[in-house]
Amino acid sequence: MFSDAERKQRMLEASRRWRQLPANREKQSASTADWRKRNPEKVLAKLRRWRVKHPELKLEQNRRHYYRDVAHSRFLWLRKCCPRRGLIFALDRDVFVAWWNATPDVCTYCRLTLAEVQAKFANRPKRYRQQMSVDRVDPSRGYEQDNIVKACYACNIEKGDKYEKCRRRKSAST
Repeated sequence: MFSDAERKQRMLEASRRWRQLPANREKQSASTADWRKRNPEKVLAKLRRWRVKHPELKLEQNRRHYYRDVAHSRFLWLRKCCPRRGLIFALDRDVFVAWWNATPDVCTYCRLTLAEVQAKFANRPKRYRQQMSVDRVDPSRGYEQDNIVKACYACNIEKGDKYEKCRRRKSAST
């Protein structure tokens, strides 16, 4: 007869042939979808193992999805981070992308262009010189159309909550 390895190989080939038949593909898809719903933790574990085994393919997936263009990647990043930080993100993708593309790459605070920022921070970590960041003018509000500006990373970090302090001083003096 057949050895265990040969028997296993023959079973795998028969299974592949069965799955290739058009009628069986639909059954297999339904069965797989059902299994995924019942076993979400196993699905996640399998994805983690795949990511560890194929890091270069995962990077390529990320590049295709997240880095289509700068505006799209900024939008996805902000939308992902806002709930963790307890912030409101009240911008539609199309509105945000239109705003990003219409606004020049000039820091609102120091008035440096993106090229000047990249030259100025050439020796600093990459995040300082990569792209302009999105800053909330009023830190107490979320990311809304009238509350965002483009700023270089250094100004965005340096500003912190200074807007809030300035506003309090102005309201106390009047």
